[in-house]
Amino acid sequence: MSESPSLPGLRWVDAGNAGPFTLEGTRSYIVGRLHAAVIDPGPPLEAHVDALASAVSDAKTVVILLTHGHGDHAGAAAALSARLEAPVLGAWASGSGEAEPGVSGPSGGVPFRALDDGESVGTDAGALIAARTPGHARDHLVYHWPEQQAAFVGDLLLGSGETTWVGAYPGCVADYLESLDRVGSLGAGILLPTHGPAIHDPAERIERYRAHRLGRIAEVARALAAHPGATVDELMRVVYGPVPTGVGPAARASLAALVEHVRG
Repeated sequence: MSESPSLPGLRWVDAGNAGPFTLEGTRSYIVGRLHAAVIDPGPPLEAHVDALASAVSDAKTVVILLTHGHGDHAGAAAALSARLEAPVLGAWASGSGEAEPGVSGPSGGVPFRALDDGESVGTDAGALIAARTPGHARDHLVYHWPEQQAAFVGDLLLGSGETTWVGAYPGCVADYLESLDRVGSLGAGILLPTHGPAIHDPAERIERYRAHRLGRIAEVARALAAHPGATVDELMRVVYGPVPTGVGPAARASLAALVEHVRG
């Protein structure tokens, strides 16, 4: 369990699921004490669920908030909900009611409710306001914490580097760029990603992520102009070169999304 020295009311538990996409692991944030919110309960690891349940054992009310439905963020939602008898809120599926490919909503009677854009969830450390920010996932939400001029950004940005995965669905690249603008418009002085440390230079980091994505778009546009009949697999070698073991499918989906964006 870690506690923020600069943001009163904020604690987090690291899930320990380090990897190429999760950095050192998933940070499950806890806002408030007597009336608490657990943001992104993380992967379905028993020890992690135990740690989260222990951290909020003195709370009178607990709500579980999801930035999106990927397993490293939402996998423990059902187990933690059952343990605490706590509702799960978020936007697990798109507004059309269609789940993201490969992502299923809560099952087994989990009390899940989708949050509307701009909807507020109360804690004793201040309200958390849902902001719809698709791109990394169709159902992605950021939670604005005006009390502390902070925002929980899920996977829209990571705590290090200049890119996150964007390749889940048609139109995701355009959505992602718009969502970066949305986060910037919140005016938060600190961004709290689910993977990696806090971001203390929001405007600069958002611009870095935007520049990286726009650079990739330009790179793909040049590759398509030079190889108009190339398949995505052929373009992989042109745009990415050798791809590290284990990230090939994700890289291919990302490139396919960029190609779709450029071709319109």
